[in-house]
Amino acid sequence: MKIKKLIICCFLITLTAALLMARNDRDIFDKAKMGLFDKKWQQALKGLDTIIRDFPGSNFYSLAYFYKGKCLEELERYKDALKCYRVFLDISDNKELKEEAAAAIMNQYFALYEKGEKKYLDKIKGFLDSRDWGVRTFAAFKLSYVKDKKAAALAVPVLKKIVLLEDDVELVDRAKIALMRIDPDYLKNLAGAKKVEAATLHIQIYDKKSKKDSLSLNIPFALARLALGAIPEKEKKALKQKGYDLDGIVRALIESDHIIKIESEESLLKIWID
Repeated sequence: MKIKKLIICCFLITLTAALLMARNDRDIFDKAKMGLFDKKWQQALKGLDTIIRDFPGSNFYSLAYFYKGKCLEELERYKDALKCYRVFLDISDNKELKEEAAAAIMNQYFALYEKGEKKYLDKIKGFLDSRDWGVRTFAAFKLSYVKDKKAAALAVPVLKKIVLLEDDVELVDRAKIALMRIDPDYLKNLAGAKKVEAATLHIQIYDKKSKKDSLSLNIPFALARLALGAIPEKEKKALKQKGYDLDGIVRALIESDHIIKIESEESLLKIWID
């Protein structure tokens, strides 16, 4: 009986401690966020550091790193902010905040680059290979501000893709302005580009031996472009080296009414949109 009472007592003590911790870490985190919104950066940092130090099992642990990065960014402690955002990316599953953290990291890189640390420019370029289209878009916008025009030009393919394929008018206008910032000539070839929101992509393979189509495929172009957009730039470059320029093919389809033909001894491949 005594053992049973001891077990119950231990359970109640553990439960009480857990409830106290849950209440304490929430209170500390809420106060830290309030300090952040009130622009009391040091006050916010104190609370966030307490969460990180004393509550490693807290639900607010990863968020504490994210918001600590924001505080440090406001204090212009860019390298310290970078460390916090990187930790957050490593331990968090919050997709929306991870994209925001990636954008924040690029902001720190850009700030450090403008302070004369040129190595951080390459780090911004690296985000153009991200699998996340939102991250690649932000990297392209950020690069458009770079004074090194050769480096800024690396953003052009992504910016053109935004202009030609995106439905968001505001995003398209921002991309046009970014292209003009790099070089106004980049917009000239886009002036007559047709809209492809409702277009259909046709792929036809004609077998010369049987004199019949071995493949005839018709799919919404919007679906095809989503699939192509998910391919990282690094992999597209590898395919281009093998003779398959995916972006070039898409660009040609959008900017003209021509049928693209690729012919071999055995077959004829035709690709077009309408």
